[in-house]
Amino acid sequence: MSAPTTGLEKCANCGAELASRYCPECGQSREELKRPILGLVSDALDGALSWDGRFLVTLKTLFTRTGGLGRAYMEGERAKFTSPIRLYLIISLLFFLLMSALDFRVLAVQFPESLSAEAGQEATDSPVTVTVFRRGQPAEGMTLSDEEWRQATEEIHAQVKSEWGARMAIAALRDPASVERAAAAAAAQAMVLMLAAFALINLALHPRRKIVEHVVHSLYFHSAFLIGLGVAFAASVWLGRWPPTAIGLALISAMFFLYGLYAFDRGFYHSSRIGAALRVLPIAIAYSLAAVGASLGLLFVAAFQ
Repeated sequence: MSAPTTGLEKCANCGAELASRYCPECGQSREELKRPILGLVSDALDGALSWDGRFLVTLKTLFTRTGGLGRAYMEGERAKFTSPIRLYLIISLLFFLLMSALDFRVLAVQFPESLSAEAGQEATDSPVTVTVFRRGQPAEGMTLSDEEWRQATEEIHAQVKSEWGARMAIAALRDPASVERAAAAAAAQAMVLMLAAFALINLALHPRRKIVEHVVHSLYFHSAFLIGLGVAFAASVWLGRWPPTAIGLALISAMFFLYGLYAFDRGFYHSSRIGAALRVLPIAIAYSLAAVGASLGLLFVAAFQ
């Protein structure tokens, strides 16, 4: 004979019967997750950067159940996993620490050895170059005479057609460290924008889902994305900057990114193989356009600091 049922609600995390607000076995709250997004924020504020055994379990599950981690979290398996906001905060902090340890700068200011036009060098060569994600020590500001400043300003305006781009280059020439610091701060803010952009892209493709689901999906996806990006940066340092190696690493990274979009869509939304594959390209294009917009905004902020 089967055991009589009590009619009590079951804990979504461990399956034990619930007779009160909290599960008597695992301690998880019976509170419904599908609530306003502010509920996610309150979860994160409860020891946002605390480290416990769940963090390693969550990391493992993030890659072994690609996309399925977010779905499990939405369906109630929360006590055994780190919350999505907390996981993202920890990983983003570790990512920027890794960037600092590898001497990667979001914006890197470089100067030529001399501002004077040398033999064989065109007079319109820019006295300052600003690149993204470059290794090396920060440049020091240059002390120039009034005539050298005039010459440098003319060269910058000749090379850079947009006014804000010219202003950024001039600011970088005067105080490169402040521009690089402003760019690093703007990059952290841009990542938050990318979280929102990814959630909105998936909302457009899965309009019947609640917005909180897309936010959870975006947080877990970007946690995995930052880990992959950190590995790519570390590999670029280890393998060197030989062009064929850099091209190969970029292609491998792009393939993993596209596969990640497919796998996360399949795992979180339970999409069919064809449906997930058809959504990869629109998501990748929309996400890339959003990233370009965020990058231009980053440069704009750095230019007008």
